Amino acid sequence: MPNDCYNELLIVSLFDDGQELNSMIDREIIHLPELIIHERSRRAIRVGYVTPWGPSVYWMESLIMKYPRCWLKNDWKEDGGMAGVWVGRMMNGLKYIRNSEWIDISYDFENELFERYPEEEEGTESTESY
Repeated sequence: MPNDCYNELLIVSLFDDGQELNSMIDREIIHLPELIIHERSRRAIRVGYVTPWGPSVYWMESLIMKYPRCWLKNDWKEDGGMAGVWVGRMMNGLKYIRNSEWIDISYDFENELFERYPEEEEGTESTESY
């Protein structure tokens, strides 16, 4: 079973009219049930989605090629502890893509860090020293 990769994708129209962004949303975004729209304005949209193992790099590259007046930034983190950011856009007919990834803490470990211990009661402080 693959690790889930949690993605937060920001898409921005580089021009004030936002027509190309709206076209992308209508043709590529709105029909994908796995995408959750978090915010939307005339010039930007922020969506969340889950993929297996890592971000959908080929899909994002296809979006910047089809919609060259848009800029994309995808922040991601996967269950196993890898994380990264992917940024892409077209300029003068060329793809400009930056991808950075690193070893992060896993979601399971992060959740363990903030779990309340059963012996702690609501409203009391832990006496454990750090």
